[in-house]
Amino acid sequence: MADVSTPNPRSLPEKPVLEGLEAKWGQVWDEEGTYTFRRPDSRDEVFSIDTPPPTVSGSLHVGHVFSYTHTD
Repeated sequence: MADVSTPNPRSLPEKPVLEGLEAKWGQVWDEEGTYTFRRPDSRDEVFSIDTPPPTVSGSLHVGHVFSYTHTD
């Protein structure tokens, strides 16, 4: 499993380094089979989230509520 330990806050850069990030994690996910769908597995083991968290785009506002209520 990948090392996901919490880094020391004093060693964090002021801005994140994004170069190579997608390739790095893509390789980890491929090696671990993170997104591999295993059809023989029981349907009880399959989980899916069809709606992202309401505040993924910033602070909660009335538009987040509207996006849920108009579908009802």
